[in-house]
Amino acid sequence: MARVGKDGAPPDAASVEGIGYDGAPAPGVDDHAGPSSALDIMRRWSADDLLVTLGHLKTHRKDGKSAPHKPLALVWAIARLGTGHGRLFRWDEFRAGVGAVLGEFGHGQVTPQYPFWHLRSAERLWETHGLDEEPTARDGATTAGFTAEAAAVLRDPITRDRALATLATTYLGDVDGNALRRFVGLATLPGAERVLRDLEGTGVGPDADAALVQYGLDRLRADGSVSVDDLGDAVTAVLLTRPGTRLEDGRVVVRPLGRPTRRDYAVFDGKALATYRKEQGELRRLLIGDGPTAECALCRRVFPVDLLVAAHVKKRAECTDDERGDLENVAMLACSLGCDRLYELGYLAVDADGTVLVHGTDGFLDGRAGVVAGVDPERSGPYFQWHREHVFRGLSEGLATIPQ
Repeated sequence: MARVGKDGAPPDAASVEGIGYDGAPAPGVDDHAGPSSALDIMRRWSADDLLVTLGHLKTHRKDGKSAPHKPLALVWAIARLGTGHGRLFRWDEFRAGVGAVLGEFGHGQVTPQYPFWHLRSAERLWETHGLDEEPTARDGATTAGFTAEAAAVLRDPITRDRALATLATTYLGDVDGNALRRFVGLATLPGAERVLRDLEGTGVGPDADAALVQYGLDRLRADGSVSVDDLGDAVTAVLLTRPGTRLEDGRVVVRPLGRPTRRDYAVFDGKALATYRKEQGELRRLLIGDGPTAECALCRRVFPVDLLVAAHVKKRAECTDDERGDLENVAMLACSLGCDRLYELGYLAVDADGTVLVHGTDGFLDGRAGVVAGVDPERSGPYFQWHREHVFRGLSEGLATIPQ
């Protein structure tokens, strides 16, 4: 019998909506989506569940080593997701793409049909459609790919990076990681294992998760900074050993190289990090209280508190001591599913009347322009004005007026 879903029956033709999964299939591929909300999916299957699954793939073993076919295929597929590809892949597309990866990194064993079919042994990760065995050349239009719940979790770039690091450290230790990333179109990274190895015996990093270290190194290379909240204390301490890094406004940032200052060394003993953690705790208690959910100030949607960040309206590093103490007005709640980062990078701002402004018309900004922010525009006005003048990228051409 053809396998057309996890339970052998065609999935419902619903679409996965919301931030984290846009439901867009690959051109010419029907995307059999699952539940109607990415948030609903993530409640049932978390990023940690995904990483556990990736760390326990059923792989063929020879001479005590795992065959690289499944992990290499997943690296290719995750890279494609990161470009906006739908969660399912036609066999002819998969055969060409994964075949090339296996030819370069698979020890000469170019058998993409193996992972296309056998990855379905991880039922919550991968599914096939229109097949009852490994595909042949005649099966070009058949499809396989991530389940709806796996795709929803993998739409988060943090989770994608952690997933790639898990595959690399678990199965691909003898593969040139940077060469593989270049081959599939990903940015190259310094190695987390090398960084952690260099720190052996220093007391820094023994409890650090290698996948999260790799994610942090990736973000420093790509963006120049990474949030402490995404890393945890152990990984933050590791990143702060890298040349040119410092702790600033709750983020590890890269500054121009120069002679280290006493302040840089103070970060290592945890004092600056502890101060930040204490301030974050006070902000969260003030803004959230004891409830299990709260509203994002920028998109006005309600989220579990774990998906909300106590964000500074004006960059903390630019605040005076008095402004830092004005907790009720210098901070707001922003969701970690997009608004916090978009505001921080200047794609979102708040006007003097409390209206959300957007830079550009890209899909990830849909639904935010013209929202009345959940803030007091008068009391927080000076902080939002600073953000508009120093961070906001400005209204793009064609957005001279704000949609209502």
